[in-house]
Amino acid sequence: MSMLTSSSNDLDLRSAVASLEQRVTDLSLAVDRQNVQLGHIIDLLGGVRNSTDWSSVQMGELLRVLFTSIQQIRDTQVSSLLTEGPITLAELQQLQAVSHEQAQALVATRRARAADSRTLT
Repeated sequence: MSMLTSSSNDLDLRSAVASLEQRVTDLSLAVDRQNVQLGHIIDLLGGVRNSTDWSSVQMGELLRVLFTSIQQIRDTQVSSLLTEGPITLAELQQLQAVSHEQAQALVATRRARAADSRTLT
């Protein structure tokens, strides 16, 4: 009977080892699949980061062009005032410090004063 018990124990042990080997193989495959999926996620995140970097560069360039355009508009306003006659430093500083609408109002006021002074002479 001890031979039968020993054979039965060996069979149970082999079955348990085979079951453990199958589970280890299954876990290994699951880990490999997870690694592949993590690789895809990392690739996607890299693409998003590159897209964000590109958007930041484009926004910076857009703002640079906008600020340059605003400065050119103000320079044009100052130039148009200078062609009408002398301009004071205070008027120049005021034009540089105000918004576009306020600068247009200042230009209109100065032109009206210049027109009034021409009619008086």
